[in-house]
Amino acid sequence: MTTATLSQDLTQIVQGAIEKHGATREGLIPILSEINRALGYIPAPAFDEVLRQLNAPGRRLHVSKSQLFALASFYHMLSTEPLGE
Repeated sequence: MTTATLSQDLTQIVQGAIEKHGATREGLIPILSEINRALGYIPAPAFDEVLRQLNAPGRRLHVSKSQLFALASFYHMLSTEPLGE
């Protein structure tokens, strides 16, 4: 998968997850879970994409990268590294 393809896929995956679960604090874990399920893990660029979409102008939610990473690293069902086969 090329970088451009991964970026396009991430944009679509994140957008779909936000539409499905909402741009709320309560939706953060389900949004990260959707990304994890779709890609097998949550790559670093996914955090940036989630931030870009959640912190967009007109949205009242402000989330930091450290908050997203803390959630992803706390829950065992989420992985920030590709898992072996």
